[in-house]
Amino acid sequence: MEDSETGADTLMADEYVDYSDLEAVKLQKAILSLPTKQQLTFNLRYYNEMGYEEIAAIIGSTVASVKVNYHLAKEKIIKYMNSTD
Repeated sequence: MEDSETGADTLMADEYVDYSDLEAVKLQKAILSLPTKQQLTFNLRYYNEMGYEEIAAIIGSTVASVKVNYHLAKEKIIKYMNSTD
C-alpha cells in the first residue's frame, strides 16, 4: 500500500504546519486591512489593554468615537477571520 492510500503523506506534512502562526498571520492581515483610526484603536485596546478614555486622549478623539471605531474594527476582523481566503 502506498503512503497516499493510507494518508501517511498528509499526516507527515501536517506535522510541519504551525496553524497558530497561520492564524496570527491572518489576524495581522485583517488588522492591516482596517482604516488607520480603527487599526490604532484596535491595537491600543486589544494589545495594549488601554481603556477607551486613554485611547481617546492619545488619538485626539471622543470616547464615543473610540468605542465605535473599536466595535467596527472588531466586526471587520471577525468577518475577515471567518472568510475562506
